[in-house]
Amino acid sequence: MTTRDLKHELISWLSNLKDKKLLNSLASIKDSEESGDWYDSLTASQKKSLLRGIEDHKKGRTLTSSEFWKRYEK
Repeated sequence: MTTRDLKHELISWLSNLKDKKLLNSLASIKDSEESGDWYDSLTASQKKSLLRGIEDHKKGRTLTSSEFWKRYEK
């Protein structure tokens, strides 16, 4: 199936779609695509923090949610 054929098929399907939740989900995807990559809008500090979290995860320095709450409920 060509890209053009797929677009026509999706347009036809979308024009007959009545499921409001699915339409809202598709609208969110569209908005997300149009707004660009959220990573580009982060500050240098936010990017550094995110990369530090990824590194922690790779090295196994993580907690489950229950471990976190047990540690901090005191």
